[in-house]
Amino acid sequence: MYATIVVAVLIAFAAEVDLAQAFEPQFNPASILIWTILVTALAPVPGVLLARSIKPEQLADRSTRPRVLKRVRIVSLAYQVYLLGSFAVVIHLIRWPLLTEGTLHLAGWVLVDEVLRLAPFLCMLVLAWMPLYRIDRMLRGGTWSMHEYIEFHFRQYVLFILVPFAMIVTVKDVVALVVTGEVGTALDGIVLVAAVGVFFCFWPLLLRYVWRTRPLEAGPLRRRLQDLCQRAGMGCRDILVWETMGGHVVNACVVGIAARVRFIMVSDALTEALTPEEIEGVFAHEVAHVTRHHMLYYVLFAVAFGALFVLLASAPLPLAGSGEAWQEALWGGALVLLYWGVGFAFVSRRMEVEADVYGVELTGSTTDFVNALERISFFSGRPRSANSWRHFSIEKRTRFLQACEADPQRMRRFKKEMSILRWGIVAFTACAVAAAAIAAVLS
Repeated sequence: MYATIVVAVLIAFAAEVDLAQAFEPQFNPASILIWTILVTALAPVPGVLLARSIKPEQLADRSTRPRVLKRVRIVSLAYQVYLLGSFAVVIHLIRWPLLTEGTLHLAGWVLVDEVLRLAPFLCMLVLAWMPLYRIDRMLRGGTWSMHEYIEFHFRQYVLFILVPFAMIVTVKDVVALVVTGEVGTALDGIVLVAAVGVFFCFWPLLLRYVWRTRPLEAGPLRRRLQDLCQRAGMGCRDILVWETMGGHVVNACVVGIAARVRFIMVSDALTEALTPEEIEGVFAHEVAHVTRHHMLYYVLFAVAFGALFVLLASAPLPLAGSGEAWQEALWGGALVLLYWGVGFAFVSRRMEVEADVYGVELTGSTTDFVNALERISFFSGRPRSANSWRHFSIEKRTRFLQACEADPQRMRRFKKEMSILRWGIVAFTACAVAAAAIAAVLS
């Protein structure tokens, strides 16, 4: 879902708006509004059809449950593509921005025009989540209401992406209003990079409120997890419980590179569904992300992406029959898809396995961690054999850990492969940044 929202942002702002068209005699703002409402209103239709095709007894039957889960996963991915396609129609064919920025004269308003460009997609998401709520209740057995379900997903996915985006855009817009001319143009890039850096560093402090969290209460579990942090030599600001409002979302995560702004979050459902030993195994996996410096390598990977974008902007890549905006959108979209959809998935999946390996070494128990993965798989409503964007399947991860336990030589080979991958990321980033700097100087 994160990738879907990012692509929606790219779709929204890849469109160049000729505001003069809004004042032509044949321009009809009412038609744009009606067509936008119609396309947006169709968003829940695929979800309704999917929900009606699933019966509770199919999920209760062990022989049919994997097949149903696979169908839900495939249709859900297709559903996201459908929503993005519908939004692209609204932005590029119906020309929704002409209404908001031309007819309503909201172009250039700080953050307002950006939010209105994304408004149809946000409405589509909320409408799509309504029929998916019934499916989620069947898969997870959650006790949350539809309002809580939508609120959780809006916080979890939409605000996670759009709050930093909104803050950075606001800073950029304010600077553009205050500083104009050639100085403003020169400052634009510097301010953007500085804003991204500042918000990236302090984002964890805000995320604890964007997501609904609270400190893990004092007791045996907190002492156990704090002892684990001390054994690993890892500092963090706090251990938080991530409230899922009865959604049975069994998950954990770590946010923040520096210890002063680092939080490790465990969902309330995870603390209820797993044993203390299994919770410690999941927690050790998150600690391993820190001790193995995974977030630092993700930052390097993102820096290399920025450098590649600079190279793309300076390279002559004309497409016959396309305007400049469409060229940039097409090449930019292809780069995003290949780099993050394929390249980052390759890196992330292996670093998740490395976190599994080092987490097991930290706790000394493969069995507890494997049991935790199996429980997480059950509550997530995903097939054991299904890969995700950033993770190998539960089946592959558990099989690999058990193989490493039986054959230590296999684990040593894996650690060598991860060392090569790390140096590869460093070398790739250095080359990309150097090439972008040369291109910037020559242009």
